[in-house]
Amino acid sequence: PVLFSVLARLSAGETQPGEVRELRLRLPVLIPGLLSIVVVAVLGRSLFGSLAGGAAAWWLALHPWHLRYCTEARAYGLVILFAALAMLCLVWALRENRWRAWLGLGASQFGLLYSFAGGLYFALGLNLVAFLVIVCRGREWRSAALGRLLATGVLSSMPYFLLMAPNFPQMAYALRDTPTLQGSVNVRLVTDILSYLATGMPAYDGDPTNVFNPALSKFWPSGLWVLIPALLALAAIALFAVPAFRARGEAMALAWANLLALVIALAASHASGGALYRWYIIYLLPFTALPIAAGWAQLWSARRLRPLAFVLPVLVLSLVQRPLRDYRATPKQDLRGIAAVARAGNAISSGFWTDAGFYDPLMVSIATDEDIRGLVSRARAEGRGLHVVFGHRGHALRDRPGCVELLESSGSFDLILKSPGLEAAQFTTYVYRWNGGDAENPPAGGG
Repeated sequence: PVLFSVLARLSAGETQPGEVRELRLRLPVLIPGLLSIVVVAVLGRSLFGSLAGGAAAWWLALHPWHLRYCTEARAYGLVILFAALAMLCLVWALRENRWRAWLGLGASQFGLLYSFAGGLYFALGLNLVAFLVIVCRGREWRSAALGRLLATGVLSSMPYFLLMAPNFPQMAYALRDTPTLQGSVNVRLVTDILSYLATGMPAYDGDPTNVFNPALSKFWPSGLWVLIPALLALAAIALFAVPAFRARGEAMALAWANLLALVIALAASHASGGALYRWYIIYLLPFTALPIAAGWAQLWSARRLRPLAFVLPVLVLSLVQRPLRDYRATPKQDLRGIAAVARAGNAISSGFWTDAGFYDPLMVSIATDEDIRGLVSRARAEGRGLHVVFGHRGHALRDRPGCVELLESSGSFDLILKSPGLEAAQFTTYVYRWNGGDAENPPAGGG
């Protein structure tokens, strides 16, 4: 996320080690997130009329995924904005075939890629569908449009590759050797992606022990009276959008482009063995506003069906209010709070497989269990406490099993905090305190 990194540094200004200006770090995604609502409103209006434009803005503004990722200090608010801009520019380009629309498409694609390299799949989907639409047009229109599509593609990709070329070897190394960036494609992944896009939460619960982790499965069976009517309401609204989409070629082009982007992302992940985290396809989120907006506008325009235009959105909101509540109350990882616990009482703070050190520049990084034993000796000599922080327990067990075993099984450490995160159990963070036991010496036979 190079663009976010640049904007965040400019926004945060000069800081001292351990000083985190959270509001300033969030502004580079918060402002684009707000602008994306405006862009989606214009896109909905351009395709389906003023009513649909307002409904599209309403849907995106209340979508739990949008609320969450446009307030987190990560690049995804920029991704949402540039994806929406790219779709809007493509609609204008296919209608008018004017340079300004094509250049706008190219600039949006550059912004998307410079914000998130995974946006390549979205750009490929848009360009492939644009090419097919152009080929099906008249000869004179086709000749001019193909040249402009090619020119804007070159103009957007050249500066991106020039700017990013120094990072490609590092990216390839990380994708090959980082366990958290490796994964597989399966039915559960696809189901979760579709569920996130529709409701802002996964279908399956990645951490059943965390009551604040939203998932459709948490509504089963006690919440069926909310889940089933809400899903039927969503399906009904989308069904009413079908005639509106079929009547507008640009809308169908966007539908195929987004579907193709998802297929390409899944195929690339399967072929490479790389992890496709659910939020990596957040560039598809702006499109979800369009069928909701078009379907609602159809309901509102039909007088006999207008009561459904009131009832169905209420049913949908009864479901999405759960992730809205949980995302507002629970951060992905409470690293600031964890760092405060780790350094409480003038204790030596240390950690592995955690980013809590972002808030504590004095946190000691642990590479092996010998490092922990050395810190125990230091704490004993200085008469201080010792706290050890770690997260991503599954990866930590594979990468540093001796560290995890020493903390959990030696009897020399007590668990003082288990801080659940969001989405999966790997984002739960643990804080252990040395209780004064003899942890300096490994057990006989190794350790």
